[in-house]
Parts: sequence; C-alpha cells; structure tokens
Amino acid sequence: MKAAVSGLYAVTPDIADTAELLVKVEAALAGGSGLLQYRNKTASAALRLEQARALCVPCRRRGVPLIINDHLELATAVDADGPRGRVATMAGGLAAFVLLLPWLGYPVVSFGLVALLLRRLGGMRWTLTLATALLSAAGSHYVFAVLLSVPLPRGLFAD
Repeated sequence: MKAAVSGLYAVTPDIADTAELLVKVEAALAGGSGLLQYRNKTASAALRLEQARALCVPCRRRGVPLIINDHLELATAVDADGPRGRVATMAGGLAAFVLLLPWLGYPVVSFGLVALLLRRLGGMRWTLTLATALLSAAGSHYVFAVLLSVPLPRGLFAD
C-alpha cells in the first residue's frame, strides 16, 4: 500500500490546447510521475472541465492520482482523487459492509471491504489486493470466531 507519494510530482501548465496538454502529461507520467496536479488558472470553467476529464484517462490507466485543488466542483464532476474521494470511498464501503453483512456473512463482506479499500485508496495491484484481502478476512475471522468465540454473521450461505 502506498503510504505517501514519493518521487516526481507533476503540475500541469496553463495550456489552452487540450491535445498539447495531454502530450505533456503522458510524457510526465511515462517519466515516472507519481501524482498529477491539474492547474489552469487562465482557463474558462468549460475548458477546465474538458481538460480535467481528458486527464482522468491517462491517470487512471497508469494508476496515478489526479489532484484538482481550488475547484471542488470540478474535482467532484470528474471524480478526481483527494480527500473527498477517500472519504466517499470509506463511507460507501462501510455502508455496504453494514447492509450486506447479514446476507453474505462476515468473511465475504470483510474480504470485499478490504479489497475495495486497498484497491481504491491504496492503489495496489489486483493480485496483491486480492491476496491481502483474503488473508485479512481469513485472519480476522479466525481471531474473532475461533480464538475469541465471537459469533459473527454467517450469511445466507451458512448450513
């Protein structure tokens, strides 16, 4: 899991040509940028929206967080990364955990929550995400259900 961004941190220049901006951003990402901050102080709101949407594609493809500050409505419109996205992911994941727990049971739902959080917030590769989620769900189930004898919801699939 990424505890912090390290290495190259790229900030976009004020460019009105979206295609030119994408070329520069692709080069920065290919060069190893670990985070991209979109800033265009001279652009109109419509151009900022167009460019932010365009920047989401290469950032998501490479697993690089896209940060948009100074424009919360723009960050929300394109689902950019940042504290707002992390809070929404955590709140949504916990709500799903609570709602699905009685039907799917603790092991399945805890696996899903851990996988969601690791993938969305930690940016881990799928193989590592699934392995970690499986070990976490199995380990916590063993500790609570077996060692501590805490009755956990088993869901509809229980015998």
